[in-house]
Amino acid sequence: MPELPFSLASKPALDSWISFDTGDGVIVSTGKVELGQGIRTAVASIAAIELSIAMERVDVVQANTVDHPNEGITAGSMSIQMTGAAVRQACAEVRALAIAQAAQKLGIDEADIHLHDGQLGPRGAGANASISYADLFAGGINADANGQARPLPAAPAPRVGRIDLPGKLAGAAAFIQDEVGPDTLHARVVRHRTPGTVIEELDESGTRRLAGVVAIVRNGNFLAVIADTEASAERAAAHLAVRVRWGEEPELRPEGPAHLMSSVTHSRLLDDNGAPTDATIPPGASAGQTLKAAYWKPYHLHGSIAPSAAAALLEGDQLTVWSHAQGPYLLRGALADVLNMPTSNISIYHRENAGCYGHNGADDAALDAALAAQAVPNRRVLLKYTRADEHQNEP
Repeated sequence: MPELPFSLASKPALDSWISFDTGDGVIVSTGKVELGQGIRTAVASIAAIELSIAMERVDVVQANTVDHPNEGITAGSMSIQMTGAAVRQACAEVRALAIAQAAQKLGIDEADIHLHDGQLGPRGAGANASISYADLFAGGINADANGQARPLPAAPAPRVGRIDLPGKLAGAAAFIQDEVGPDTLHARVVRHRTPGTVIEELDESGTRRLAGVVAIVRNGNFLAVIADTEASAERAAAHLAVRVRWGEEPELRPEGPAHLMSSVTHSRLLDDNGAPTDATIPPGASAGQTLKAAYWKPYHLHGSIAPSAAAALLEGDQLTVWSHAQGPYLLRGALADVLNMPTSNISIYHRENAGCYGHNGADDAALDAALAAQAVPNRRVLLKYTRADEHQNEP
């Protein structure tokens, strides 16, 4: 069997990648996420070309852990290499299946099938004689990729605009921070500037009486307020921040060289000019000269373009989290460990935030939102970081 792209080989069910709606549109599911790099536009373009369908009919759905492929983390400029290759092959397989099924239904040879904008029919026949992808796969594709179908030959692609930009440029609701429903509660975290500082004393009585305050969440040294409006949450967080007494700040020390030295797997003998040789160091041999030096680089700030955010909803024993994390499945595993929940009880849905280069606090905000949601079951909690939260406490 021909070798499939890595992501497609790990989840070969074509229904996991491609589906069709009744309006003759195609829905593409991937495990990679939009971080401002334009991956949704790129994947939509790949699918449109391989399926011979107009790009405006293609909808690339954000990653989730419920029914989307697990493609690890979106990082290292590998999205096209991984999901692009998988979607291209998956679409090629769907196109081949559609041509075969259309030929059978129409009673003609596959070579006589003409495919244009998602419609398959005899060459030269009118639109009334054609069959759409949606018609052919109304009950699902129900097939696995096998590598037999060949993608279309490489050719210059038509120029397309970023599908995610119009809304962002027009000020439409484009980011997770914009997803505020009528029942949404708002949370803010109250934290010390130094990680690891413990809460020694807390007076929350006055804060609880503030207008709009729904709950104050205390879990170890995690402290947050939940309110019915964003303004109320910000006011309550500021009120509570001056009513908590923190312990002594732990000193942040750079890691010593022990962990670096422990990674040494072999030693090599140097010649008189200092160049390594293939000779091994004789047992018991001593060095003619020893040089020692210590180096330390201080903590650096990623400086995310925008503060992180997340939303969470706890219903019974099921936790749903909306996050702009770069690895939805990795986040689900981390939340399961921290919250002592089975991964099957946690669902992660990706939502966009302003782009990032490097890491940001997305995963941390997701945990904070989940902890807050535990205090108010059956209510969706939207938790936003301030810029101080992001810059003082980023990973």
